[in-house]
Amino acid sequence: MISSTSLVPCPACSQMIVVPTSDLAAPVTCPRCRTSRAARELVPASTPLPPLARHSPNADLTIRLEGDRSVAAPPASAEAGADGVGTVDTRALGLAARLLQRIADVAVEFDAVTARWRGPLLVGGAIAVNAALLLSPTTYAWLLPVYALICWAFVVARIWSLRDESGHWTPGGVARGALGAARGLADAVGGLFEGAWTEGLRRVGVWLLGAGIVIATVAQPGELVVAATGLSGSRGIADALAALTRWAFIAAATGLLAWAIGWFVQRRSVAAFAQRGPISVLALPAFVDLRRDGVPSSTPPALRDLFQALGSWRPRVKRGSAERDFEADLVRHLRRSFPRAEVDRQRSVLGGDGKVFRPDVTFQRAVALELKVTNRVGEVDRAVGQVERYAERWREGPVLVLHCETDEAFLVRFADRFAAMRARGLNVAVLAAGRRS
Repeated sequence: MISSTSLVPCPACSQMIVVPTSDLAAPVTCPRCRTSRAARELVPASTPLPPLARHSPNADLTIRLEGDRSVAAPPASAEAGADGVGTVDTRALGLAARLLQRIADVAVEFDAVTARWRGPLLVGGAIAVNAALLLSPTTYAWLLPVYALICWAFVVARIWSLRDESGHWTPGGVARGALGAARGLADAVGGLFEGAWTEGLRRVGVWLLGAGIVIATVAQPGELVVAATGLSGSRGIADALAALTRWAFIAAATGLLAWAIGWFVQRRSVAAFAQRGPISVLALPAFVDLRRDGVPSSTPPALRDLFQALGSWRPRVKRGSAERDFEADLVRHLRRSFPRAEVDRQRSVLGGDGKVFRPDVTFQRAVALELKVTNRVGEVDRAVGQVERYAERWREGPVLVLHCETDEAFLVRFADRFAAMRARGLNVAVLAAGRRS
């Protein structure tokens, strides 16, 4: 017995589903969004008939035999126009549209999975392609199409992000998506020069280096392909691609130089800060309110300027915002206050026990800042345990727990939990900065 099935898209996520048309009461579950519906809700109301044979009326009529009778060929299909040319098959267009939708969905999923490694993947892939061009033409022959496919997936994902929240193409949704993309690009470009000039120089260098390598990798084989076609106008296109390749390599070299200058200046600043010797905050009170009391007299000289900058910090984010928004604002403030210093956010640090951890902010690779924005007592145990692990692993200097928008009573209870840590010699202190709750 042959079962009757139909291939239809899921109304919720457009995933193609195999639906049994022989049992319309059977439940069907989408493998992607896990939505369950009856088969009758997914199968179209009418079953399309098989397509009829079509022919052009201008062609010679043929005769086919059926038993002992001669039957004339059927007339032109009703779908044929006045000139005998058939119209476009709407079912084929629908299948093509669903296929393109599925390909685009795969590109979007790939973009989401590789979001954290998008930049290294593009730049590292470009470097690998160029190295294969010089060292192994056989590897270059298959590596270049793979790299082009990755670039294509990222481009399709960017275009698909212009749809509205329900996944449909509407003028309003496209306009909002394009405006959001333009705003994000403007914020990214503005962020290159935000804060310390050394950090801005390093960011500009990374952008130029990555963009130059990627453009050169794509334009160079395009130049060879266009030149090999020998078509009219191909020479001008090949010359334009050659010029683009040259400028891309110049941009990459300029970016590498800019990054090296910024890195060298920051290295000197970090070395000068390290020459001040080990920094201990055990002489400070367990809790210091920089908003009310200012910088204590027992503050180590190496931390006085940092404490003053923390005391003057006024977050430019809304109350109740996420902790990561306060982190970003604090990093911007410190980079403006210390133009030559190295201020990193969520930098991976190898601890003394061989395990990797990520403090919220590190200053000159010698001070770890852990930012807390909470008034909930339930968060105290988790925060204390986290800071204790950091203090045991961090050997470069003190661990400062920075509270913002928390009330004083909560801060006092929080600081009391650190008394046992400080008694064990762990180099930690609790600071209050930013806005009051």
